[in-house]
Formats: sequence, structure tokens, C-alpha cells
Amino acid sequence: MARRMMGSGADADQVAKELLRRTDSPISVIKAVADATGMGLDDAKGLVTAT
Repeated sequence: MARRMMGSGADADQVAKELLRRTDSPISVIKAVADATGMGLDDAKGLVTAT
């Protein structure tokens, strides 16, 4: 889902917000954002926790 969102023009913040809305697992969101954007897990964690 994260890759599809990125492919349709969503930025990493939008992806994180939507995934957090749909799941209770921030760890899953961090992994999905990292995989979809190519950023490291630490950067993705910072993005997700700031959201």
C-alpha cells in the first residue's frame, strides 16, 4: 500500500499518516515507510514519530 501511495504522488508524511490511521502498529508503519521511500529505518522512525 505504501508503494502504491508513493507511486500516486503521496509524500512520506502522507503515507505515514494514512498507515498510522489504519494500523495500531507503528513498527509496521516504520518498516513500510522505509521500504517505500528507500530511507533508513532510523530516518523512517523519526518521520513516523513526528507525525
